[in-house]
Amino acid sequence: MIEHLASLGHRKLLLIGNNPASNVQNDRIGGMKSRLPAGGHAEVFWIEKHEQTHGKGSLLGLKDYVENGFTAFATVSDLPALRALTELQRAGIGVPEHVSVTGFDDLVWSSVVTPGLTTVRMDMAEIADIAIAALVRVIEADTASGLDIIRTVTGTVAAERRSSVPMQLVVRQTSGPPPNALIA
Repeated sequence: MIEHLASLGHRKLLLIGNNPASNVQNDRIGGMKSRLPAGGHAEVFWIEKHEQTHGKGSLLGLKDYVENGFTAFATVSDLPALRALTELQRAGIGVPEHVSVTGFDDLVWSSVVTPGLTTVRMDMAEIADIAIAALVRVIEADTASGLDIIRTVTGTVAAERRSSVPMQLVVRQTSGPPPNALIA
């Protein structure tokens, strides 16, 4: 996603997550940060932290970020992307004419909102296969097998050796070059 936004000319990005305690969301934020181009700048915004101070459902203040030069809002899920898209549109900020908004998960409604949400689609069948393989390893494990099964006081950790799954960028209408961008 970050490579896509950078290729459009975005250099100042806000990475939006919901829950800072979520391993999945932190992994996604870390992945996005790792793909920043030279000269790129990203800040992380956690919705739950913001709401602790400003109240549940409060505006995220994205207009202020736009006024401070941010041109792309990359979220860890399509739900905060929809929230960002709605807030920016209500503030009169054109998406994608002035800023880009991207999500993650390709939820069923992502293609039917206006404008259609640029997002990342994960291979759910592959994720299911990985999860099943990890569970089978635990079920079939015994002390003589020599398998690396982690056992804790509270149970057994089912983990697969693979640390990533296939993903596909789904480019729709919420991503475009920022005004006056030099496209890479």
